[in-house]
Amino acid sequence: MACMFSDEESRPLKQMRRSFECSSFGNTNCSSRERNLAERNRREKMGLRFTALSALLPPSKKRDKASILEEAINHIIHLQNKVDTLEKKMTKTATTKSCCGGGMRSCSNERLLCANTQPSLPLIKAKSYHSEVLISIDHHYDRKNGVLEKIVAIIEKLHLSVDRFSVVNFGDSYLNNITIIAEMGEEYGMSIKEVVNRLHAYCSQNIN
Repeated sequence: MACMFSDEESRPLKQMRRSFECSSFGNTNCSSRERNLAERNRREKMGLRFTALSALLPPSKKRDKASILEEAINHIIHLQNKVDTLEKKMTKTATTKSCCGGGMRSCSNERLLCANTQPSLPLIKAKSYHSEVLISIDHHYDRKNGVLEKIVAIIEKLHLSVDRFSVVNFGDSYLNNITIIAEMGEEYGMSIKEVVNRLHAYCSQNIN
């Protein structure tokens, strides 16, 4: 037997259905607004982060997001290379100090070299540190012959500027040791070995 509703009885059902449909549509609109708001906040945060990243990079005409990311990657690679170079320099300097810290002696990196082929010839030692060169000459020279002036002159011909020196006398007439600290000039381009060899050759031939 079919169940029939009168108009008065079916009216509440229609109102309930309409109310449910409106409520569902309202929830959909609310969810959509929340998603749009969340997306807008995300984009604002992303924009602020790109602006902050752009401020850390070197000046550039291009400031779109792709260019900023590319520049940031290149800048990080550049900084990493600089860090690697500095670490290698620090390691090399520490090795040199550890090896040469006890005075004038041979080093594994050959920054300290000696030339002394015969006992009667001068013993010349030299080492470099950054832009300075330390030279030590051990031999008996008659100081009346202007030995110190001659040695300073030949050193300056090698594009080394004498900063300071010390002399150890033996007796009244002889120089036993000459120690010189010189600064590398702009045109200086030889190795420490070449400096030692040039000084050794000059002293052996011209200074008695």
